[in-house]
Amino acid sequence: MALSVSLILTACGGGGSSSSTTNTPSANSGSTSSGATSTGSTSTGSSGSSTSASHFLYTTAMNRTGPTPDTITGTTSGTTIYAIGAKGVLSSTSSVNVNADGLYIDPTGKFAYIPVHNLGSTLTSNETLNQYAVNADGSLSPLSVPTISTHFLSGWAIHIVFDPLGKFAYVTGTINNSTDPLTLSNIRDVIETYAVGSNGSLSLISTTMEPHGTHVSDIAVNPITNTVYTVRLNQTPYGTTTVNAYSIGSKGALAAIGSPLTFNASGRGIAIDPAGKFAYIIADITSSDSLVYEYTVASNGALTPMTTPSVSAGNIPMQMAIDPSGKYAYVINLASNNISQFTIGANGRLSPMAMPIVTAIEPNFIGLDPAGGSIYVGSVSTGNITSYAIGSNGSLTVGATTHISNTTYGSVTFITTH
Repeated sequence: MALSVSLILTACGGGGSSSSTTNTPSANSGSTSSGATSTGSTSTGSSGSSTSASHFLYTTAMNRTGPTPDTITGTTSGTTIYAIGAKGVLSSTSSVNVNADGLYIDPTGKFAYIPVHNLGSTLTSNETLNQYAVNADGSLSPLSVPTISTHFLSGWAIHIVFDPLGKFAYVTGTINNSTDPLTLSNIRDVIETYAVGSNGSLSLISTTMEPHGTHVSDIAVNPITNTVYTVRLNQTPYGTTTVNAYSIGSKGALAAIGSPLTFNASGRGIAIDPAGKFAYIIADITSSDSLVYEYTVASNGALTPMTTPSVSAGNIPMQMAIDPSGKYAYVINLASNNISQFTIGANGRLSPMAMPIVTAIEPNFIGLDPAGGSIYVGSVSTGNITSYAIGSNGSLTVGATTHISNTTYGSVTFITTH
């Protein structure tokens, strides 16, 4: 694995948050250099949208070298903060030197957390979490307790979401449930529940175990119904997906809602509409065939497939984003190098808008500007982030492009706080 990238948009002062994450495995606290360096921003199309520079975009990148994917012998890594200017142009403002596997900001916008890849064998070393305060200028400062330990295998995918009030954090990752060498039968994903202190520091409360031989490809929170969802890719039988729904208790505990949903495809990610009424899961059927599964959300957070349960997307969909109005949805497709555009009906059904928008090679992360009006799409092959203005009818127009890094492999986490 050569690159791990996280892209985060935040408005200074914070607010609520939403997330969209990929499913692939991704790759202490410093304050100066960064492996994700900007080489400038250039206009590549029409004007895009005008965005206040008080909004910031975060990227984290990690280049890995080693004789096998399980042994990491060297890295070039870092987190870079960019101010978002007019027409979507990005300007680097500060950076943090970390071996990052992502970056997550709590709903208040006050605290940030970076899963840190510890060098060495991914079979024996564990991931840690760096904890930061988010400053008014978007920069990050270590908390008084700068790092906490997890039980997750270092270098595997980790995802973090928060309850709507930011009191609890839910961290999912992979553990080796045996002292034997890592095999599919020993893999077990867990959800660790943490209390978020008034100073932002995390304290482990409980652990929710997932079945053996599974991998949580995404986790999301519905802030309206106070529900946590996991999209779990099963290894036995391979290529089947299970979706679990959990209610969040007053003390942060998770309680399963109804029976899990299953389908015969490889689920990659989940997106919730802003009103909390609809949920969408992107999944591969084959390497050249994919679907977006569509669900209505009950008042208790339970999911029910719509009458027309799915709509087609491009090849290998990586992430999905829904605009703040809840009228439009966008799916980036890694293998077909494009963005599928949809309108969202009053009943939640997705309808293709037009021909997909062509992007740079292998787009693998997407996110919405917290001010609305534009999205940002990153390319794992070119290392570029490109902004697209959202028109009055939801159609996209290409804007500015910023070069972050250049590599051939990657996994991505994207979060927007607003």
